[in-house]
Amino acid sequence: MSRTKHGKLHRSFEVSSVRRTDVLTACRLTKEEVLKFTDDDMRFIARRMGNAHTEYGGYWDTLELAVNEVEEKHAKNKEERN
Repeated sequence: MSRTKHGKLHRSFEVSSVRRTDVLTACRLTKEEVLKFTDDDMRFIARRMGNAHTEYGGYWDTLELAVNEVEEKHAKNKEERN
């Protein structure tokens, strides 16, 4: 396999993010309370959310469903071209 194709296989795409405004909305904290959270605090929250999402949140099932939808779209486009 060429280096380009190998690199393409390992390219990452962002799945989710968390913002202080998300914390403000979801946790019923005041703006002042949320602004006290450091970037390290936010990274900790993001890691915990990511772990929960991949371990307990159906990440792999959702990934498989999304891939199936893309494959169906590609098959449909191929049929339309023929």
